[in-house]
Amino acid sequence: FRPPFEFKEDRGLKGVYYKNRRFGEVAFDRIDNTVDWDFGKDSPAPGKIDKQEYSVRWEGSVIAPETADYEFIVRSGHATRFWVNDLEMPLIDAYVQSGSDEEYSEVIHLTGGRAYPIRLEFSKSNQGVKDDKHQKPEKPAYVSLEWKLPQRVAQIIPRRFLIPRKAPE
Repeated sequence: FRPPFEFKEDRGLKGVYYKNRRFGEVAFDRIDNTVDWDFGKDSPAPGKIDKQEYSVRWEGSVIAPETADYEFIVRSGHATRFWVNDLEMPLIDAYVQSGSDEEYSEVIHLTGGRAYPIRLEFSKSNQGVKDDKHQKPEKPAYVSLEWKLPQRVAQIIPRRFLIPRKAPE
């Protein structure tokens, strides 16, 4: 048996921002209300993080408002992975990308009123071969975390359903 999860008033996800794409040196951390970022070709924190290469890991929990099959959607043109309830096996693994896909989704059944641990990893770096003859143009960096409940449209997961602490699996 696991200890009960205490629902407090804090909302959002804990975002840890790293100075490289391999989640190495931490630049800073903060609580983000949602995950819906368009960094473009800029840095998420000019002066702290280089615009060419960085990564972000958001962690916490998501509260299921009702018992249903939830479709989770990650949109990004860069490397991403997303876990729900099982922090060993990603529900969505788009860490190695090929082609032009920028939307990834999977469905998982959740019980209403429960909090589930989640983690989203995003990594931005130069795309393609690193030489002057073959370097591809820089791709703008963006990432969003959405869900779609039955008979509803996809939406960014609202802040009120995100907790910056991990619930037990």
